[in-house]
Amino acid sequence: MNCALLFLSTLLYLAGIQYHAANGLSIDDLDLARSAIETVAKPLTSKTPISRNNYLIPYHTAHAYRNNYMHYIPPKKKVKTSNKARNLNKFIEAMDQVERAMAQAELSKKTPKLSDLKKDITDAVNRGNVRFARRALGIALYTTSKETKRRGKRTTGYNAKMFLKEIRRDLGDDKFSDFLALKGQVSLMFALDVTGSMSDEIKAAKEIIVKISQHDRSEPVNFILTTFSDPIGLTTANYFAENEVSRLISHVNGISATGGEDCPEFTFDGMISALYQDPRWGSPLFVFTDAPPKDADGDSREALNRLAEELGATVNFFVSKRHCGSASQQQPFKDVVEAHGGQYLELDPSEMTKMSKFTSNTLEGTAAVASGKSGTGRRKRRATTNIGIPVDDTVTRLVVTVATIRSPHNIQLYTPTGRVETAGRTVLSKVIIFSVDNPVRGLWKLMVPSSLGKYEYSAKVVSPENIDFEHFFSKLERGTWVHLRNPLAGQSSRISITMSGATKIKKSSLLLDIINIAGNTLIANKKPKIVGKSGIRFTLDLVPPNGAFKLLLKGKTNGGKNFQRISRHVDSAKPLVVKEYYTLRHYTIRQKGSTTILFYLFNGLSNSKMYNVSFRTDEGYTASLYGSQAVASRMNVRGRSKKYLRVSVRYNGGTPGRIGETLNVVIIVRGRDKSFVTTEVVPLMIIKN
Repeated sequence: MNCALLFLSTLLYLAGIQYHAANGLSIDDLDLARSAIETVAKPLTSKTPISRNNYLIPYHTAHAYRNNYMHYIPPKKKVKTSNKARNLNKFIEAMDQVERAMAQAELSKKTPKLSDLKKDITDAVNRGNVRFARRALGIALYTTSKETKRRGKRTTGYNAKMFLKEIRRDLGDDKFSDFLALKGQVSLMFALDVTGSMSDEIKAAKEIIVKISQHDRSEPVNFILTTFSDPIGLTTANYFAENEVSRLISHVNGISATGGEDCPEFTFDGMISALYQDPRWGSPLFVFTDAPPKDADGDSREALNRLAEELGATVNFFVSKRHCGSASQQQPFKDVVEAHGGQYLELDPSEMTKMSKFTSNTLEGTAAVASGKSGTGRRKRRATTNIGIPVDDTVTRLVVTVATIRSPHNIQLYTPTGRVETAGRTVLSKVIIFSVDNPVRGLWKLMVPSSLGKYEYSAKVVSPENIDFEHFFSKLERGTWVHLRNPLAGQSSRISITMSGATKIKKSSLLLDIINIAGNTLIANKKPKIVGKSGIRFTLDLVPPNGAFKLLLKGKTNGGKNFQRISRHVDSAKPLVVKEYYTLRHYTIRQKGSTTILFYLFNGLSNSKMYNVSFRTDEGYTASLYGSQAVASRMNVRGRSKKYLRVSVRYNGGTPGRIGETLNVVIIVRGRDKSFVTTEVVPLMIIKN
């Protein structure tokens, strides 16, 4: 009976959805929400340190005042300020997460009570789950927008600001700062192969972890450390807060190599376990191993790729030069690197110990300028490949990495004036790294001799506020723009771009290219259309190319220098795409309880497709299709149409998960003819019964 009632209520809900353009989420709504976040957070992003004597303090410490909001206390003495500008890259990434949540809320059309959302946000932040809190904030800001329009008001700015001020008051400045990464908060993730053959590599990994954990830095860092081997049940995962460095070091010193009798190991399980620990968005994962993966096929690989993209994680591999298995068995690692903007580096243990600076460079938030690899075509190779790297006048550091199959000693990096760059040059047996502070503005040139054979390269830049961008694809569905993980193959798709550092560029100069993995141009010089009044949003409609691709934005800065940036992750057009639609209880699940998630499955082909569905969850929970949807003969979606997938998530025994922890539900839809695979992840926060 309960299942029947649930099914009937779902049908009624779906049948009742109607789109009203006047009440839909607009660009102005997004701009107002972002403005509200920036206004409330502004005192905490200034150069002046926050203290009781010179800024805002909560009600309970300023009891002479009558209301519950924050008040200015005149400074008693002059406070020394830092000349170093605060790094805002992580804060900007946090706002992008909130906006994506607003768009998702628009799709589901659900408007929970703001009081419930405020409680969810404060509970989540207090328990360390800022990922859920940002999603809940997006839902709240969408709700204030919808409520304002319903009442006929002109803007949502006032309600959004008041809501955010109340959140800041309830959390306090330190936790509010952590919530929105106002101090550049980041996680460092390590996945360590602890099988018997890894003794020397483990020693090197320990040295790197200890050195980085003790390094003095401006941005707060927490740590996630997983170990993996064989069998899969030996994987461990541990989280260490910013103030638990001594516990981290003690734990690291206790790790030893043991077991692992055959060559492949459960590397993907170790990486997924790290991503399950709620790292901060945009954080790097470093994997130490001397073996290929045993679990690269099947659901693990798809789950890893979807989780890494959801979390904005870059994945890097430090692989022992004496690794077992063939070079082709390492390809899954290289595929992950290509998909998520990391590095695959083959090193001996003594070289691994030299990588602490490389690891530290990832903490400030980097923007990708160029990436690619040696060609695979039959064209006659030149004696030297010349790769251009434009460095604009906003950049404070340039990091160029080249991985080769032979010694890279002859690789040279030339400044725009033609001088060979030697400062910050690290040469290892198969890797060369250039880290240049305050680089000369202009076109740098990376010269790679063809005698080195195959190589892969990347160039990334850092500044206090990077010129960078986030993007998503959309399709028009019954009057609503639906955001998709992948564009549908062969169909026109809208690319929506949000720029950070947009005040530093000439917007009229902005152009978009689409490039392949090797860095070659597939579509050139498309002109995005600026939308809204903020000057940070652009759109472009086009039919995406077949195969994997990245976006490249280019133009001129206000200072007249050329700049370019490439997207963080690889995109690809797919014939079918699965999309999160609606979740009961706004992304929460009761401990040892259950919930329901609805998905869209879009078929962009003209013919019907048969499919299979599988899931990956963590903790003691399972996911499955409801009722008849799980019958094999009914797993069919008609051409040029969509289908709703109703998924039950429920506790099934075992570990129930901690209150406040994230339960990740990954759905994987595969064509029975193996012509496609599409994935989606829905994070749920575990709450009290």
